Amino acid sequence: MWGQGGWDAVADLYRHPPASTEQILHPREKFLDRRDPPVQIRLPAPRSALGELPMATDVLGELGMRAYFKTWEFPAADLAAAGWGGDRFWVWKRDGRFTVLLATRWDGDVAAKKFLAAYLDTLEMRFPKARIERAGQDAWRLLRPEGDLLHVERRGRDVDVIVGARPEEIPALRAVLLAVERRVD
Repeated sequence: MWGQGGWDAVADLYRHPPASTEQILHPREKFLDRRDPPVQIRLPAPRSALGELPMATDVLGELGMRAYFKTWEFPAADLAAAGWGGDRFWVWKRDGRFTVLLATRWDGDVAAKKFLAAYLDTLEMRFPKARIERAGQDAWRLLRPEGDLLHVERRGRDVDVIVGARPEEIPALRAVLLAVERRVD
């Protein structure tokens, strides 16, 4: 920063720090040359989503996505997480089990497809005895031994994941994810 604008540029960095781990991981192209702000993702009515407020919600960021892929020793972890635009997850505890909704937005269709393919590969590593099957044109599901479902679906630049739901709950949870607001502030 100092080399680009002296101490005024350094002071400005303190006033306007990076807004995402993506900007930190790719400082030149996502922060210094052109600010690439993260997509803000919000559930319009979290209480009505599953009848109660989620017990946790947060953002993984590109760094969290990389950590996920590295945890499962995915060989191209950094590439699978590149192109991240924004995400948010929500966790509910219901009937003694956890239900997680994850909404993501990628920089484009190519990045979303790359993430989805990598995520599906990790499911095979995480659940070697489970069967992954198509649940639509760009949707897949995995029935876990516990009897709950993992559902992942891509719509253009958006990839959404539902974990820990019963099969009959999927349509309502998909509707919740379709209602998620995704915008750049």
